[in-house]
Amino acid sequence: MSGEKSSGKYEDLSFDEILTGLAEKWREVPGGSDDTERQFSDSLLQMSDEAFLLFWEKQAQAGYELRSWWWNIYSDLLRSKKVLEVGSGMGFDAVTFALNGAHVTCCDVAPTNLQVVSRIARLKNLDIKTLPIESIRSFDSLPDDFEIFWACGSLINLPFKAAREECAAILKHLKSDARWIELAYPRERWTRDNSPSFAMWGKMTDGERTPWIEWYDMERLKQRLYPHKFERLLEYHYCSEAYIWLDARRVGMCDEQFSITVAPPAESIETPPNLWNFAWSTPLPKQEKSNVTLEIRCTIENGAVGFVIEKDGKSISREVTVDAGASDKLVYLATDQFGDGSFLSTRNACGFGKSKFSIESLTLRNRLQGKNGIRE
Repeated sequence: MSGEKSSGKYEDLSFDEILTGLAEKWREVPGGSDDTERQFSDSLLQMSDEAFLLFWEKQAQAGYELRSWWWNIYSDLLRSKKVLEVGSGMGFDAVTFALNGAHVTCCDVAPTNLQVVSRIARLKNLDIKTLPIESIRSFDSLPDDFEIFWACGSLINLPFKAAREECAAILKHLKSDARWIELAYPRERWTRDNSPSFAMWGKMTDGERTPWIEWYDMERLKQRLYPHKFERLLEYHYCSEAYIWLDARRVGMCDEQFSITVAPPAESIETPPNLWNFAWSTPLPKQEKSNVTLEIRCTIENGAVGFVIEKDGKSISREVTVDAGASDKLVYLATDQFGDGSFLSTRNACGFGKSKFSIESLTLRNRLQGKNGIRE
């Protein structure tokens, strides 16, 4: 992605090469909420059953405010479904869904985390299967009929390349129409923190021992899952954009990927003063594919600006309006009607005078999200 800052060569390592470091960090499991102290899972296992169950229940109750909305939405959906969870932590989600009839398998890089899950499952008389992730080959032993994939903030903890490798191993074991559901940190949170390197951002967000944290949005998730094609069901920012919820359904395979850089304007652009007045446009390169996405990285200095792809005098993508902010923004314009004569058009979306903006980069590529005929 454009705009990211590198931190050495950690991001080039394979999944197996970073696994030991991940396991060492993530035996430090989050509590039920952001306000509760993190615990080392091997220490929890030293408790008596009575003390352990009391501690776990207290943590689960503390997490109700943060987690209850997705427990309420997804418990019925997951009932009787085969769910594969990666990064189970203390098992709050797994236990909740198992209590409501889901068939859950938990995978984790820290074996003691899975021992915590197995212990609480035993104490609650639940059948929750576990799989320690000892290498990328560990996923090979899974059946291939999971209907739901679930990751509560676990796949943001490794570099994009290694995450793609892990996802490729997981996707082999999901049904053709499986749901992929993740909690992540959004780009807005990263830019609010001054766009640090992902190694530094890990320490800022999840503590000194954290080797890596990356941001995600739906488009970036789909790049990670490529060449599998997913349609967006829910992309939801919450808690003042501290978190993003991503829910998608697999719908097939993508065409061969391409990526073309389009020259952005060299200087900032000031729009005419009236609402919806045209500001700037640029032709887009010819492509054989009609399904494309245009990624725009821009900064709105004041006012608001609308971005849209047009052809033959009409809009062929939805128009996205971006308001002024302290940092740059990513805008995605998707269309299934791309062809000769397509161009990006911008206009003033502010009713109180001129707007001013700059475009840092423009990238045209094949459309990774949505079904034909559905605009996003």
